[in-house]
Amino acid sequence: MPALLERMTGWVWSRPYLLLTFTALFWAGNSIVGRAARDVMPPVALAWWRWALAFLLLLPFAWPHLRRDFATLKTHWRWLLLLGALGIGTFNTLLYTGLQTTTAVNGLLLQSMQPALILMLGALVFGEYVRLPQVIGICLSITGALMIILGGDLSSLLELESNSGDLVICVAVVVWSFYSVLLRKRPAVHPLSFLAATFVIGIVVIAPFYLAEIIDGRLIESSSESWMAIGYVCLFPSLIAYLFF
Repeated sequence: MPALLERMTGWVWSRPYLLLTFTALFWAGNSIVGRAARDVMPPVALAWWRWALAFLLLLPFAWPHLRRDFATLKTHWRWLLLLGALGIGTFNTLLYTGLQTTTAVNGLLLQSMQPALILMLGALVFGEYVRLPQVIGICLSITGALMIILGGDLSSLLELESNSGDLVICVAVVVWSFYSVLLRKRPAVHPLSFLAATFVIGIVVIAPFYLAEIIDGRLIESSSESWMAIGYVCLFPSLIAYLFF
């Protein structure tokens, strides 16, 4: 059985397109859950508990690697701080905040623009050469995302209404795109070490805003819906999707 499990794991990890497909699926669910939970879970609370619980679940598996990689992580603390603040602390907090006032459809549509923005930033920041197949692939990806989200009816775009939440999510999309481009600067450590370190940074970055939210009287509603939302976002779009990505 261990040998079979090892072969299955190796098969999965050797197929990046499969991993990225599941990543996109889990992140799409993140927007849907973030919107659905808006009445029972304040946005910053959802972001903080997402990463806090994800870190606790990850720590037993990451601890041996963290101990081994600590010196390298310490040496590259500036890049870790930036990546943790952007990809963990800022992106999802802005996303959940935007979903308070806009729809999940709008949120997903805006996020479908990320591949194009990542490609553009890669060219601007690192001077990467943009190839025609990449452009074609991104166009097909965006078209496919639009067809799925809109149920095949592109005329639905004309019926969408914009609001302040869309602007917040646009900022989140830019933040995530920078995070994706800068990932190449992550230290050469085990993936679990990197995730655990950036999770901690994100938790610390979010904490003051979560405290302000509590002081403002915006508290979590104790219900099955709120805890199911936290359970989903801490497991699938956090632990699993970030590891796949």
